[in-house]
Formats: sequence, C-alpha cells, structure tokens
Amino acid sequence: MRSLHAGMIVLLDRGFSGNAFLAAEAAFLARVTAARRPPVLARYDDGSYLSRFGDIEVRIIECEITITTSQGCRTGLYRLATNLLDHHRYPASDLVSMYHERWEVESAYFAIKKSMQGRRVLRSKTWAGIAQEVPRERRTALRSPSRYG
Repeated sequence: MRSLHAGMIVLLDRGFSGNAFLAAEAAFLARVTAARRPPVLARYDDGSYLSRFGDIEVRIIECEITITTSQGCRTGLYRLATNLLDHHRYPASDLVSMYHERWEVESAYFAIKKSMQGRRVLRSKTWAGIAQEVPRERRTALRSPSRYG
C-alpha cells in the first residue's frame, strides 16, 4: 500500500474493498459486496449517491454490467464505491466504463493463463511461487508437447 499515492486511481474487485485500501492516498474505484449496504446521504443527478464507509466519505454507483465471453453473455447488478466525489468531473457512466475495462483486462489475463497452461491455472498465490512454477511448467511442456496441443 505504500506504493499508492495521490494522482493514481486504483481499481479494486470486491475481495480488496476493505477500509485499509480505501484509506490510501490514491483515488479508488472498488466493487463492494452486495452485503455492504451503505447509507444514502445525498443523491446526485447522475444516479450515484454520497455515503460513508466508517470515517471515509464515498460515492456509490449502482450499475448493470454485461460481460461477453465464449460461453455467452452474463449481466449482473453491481455496486461500485469511489472517493472521486465530484459527480460533474467524474460522471458515473465514465467510472462504470472504466470498471468494465478493468474486468475485460482481467478476463483476458485469465484466458491467457488458461491457454498457456493447457487449461491449468497457476496454483501459486505469490510472486516467488509463480517464479518457481512457470519455469517448471515450461520444462514440462518441452518434454511433452502433446499435453498442450
């Protein structure tokens, strides 16, 4: 978190939307869990509203996002929170588009990981583990190319 500073915007999925991340100096746009029901303190003309997470003032954007994959389309209702409170400077529609792009990038990385690993996803959860696992997988692929084809 010490790498986060003013002038950055951090896009967070719901697993990372804890108050520690939200309290960083950087701007954030985070998906929050459906269980988190923030109070409505003021409504804005773009459909978003002012709220609070503890001591942190946030703007909530409720939206519908559609994701298209090889398995079809999936539409869901999502709640995004941001500390970009100025709804004129940062319209809700722009922030929803930005979050959607983050999701598209994440989906692309997942697809690449699956194709590189012959439908296997890396097990490692740390950079050190990945550094060990990727070369091992590459050696295995060189010995048995039919596994990947």
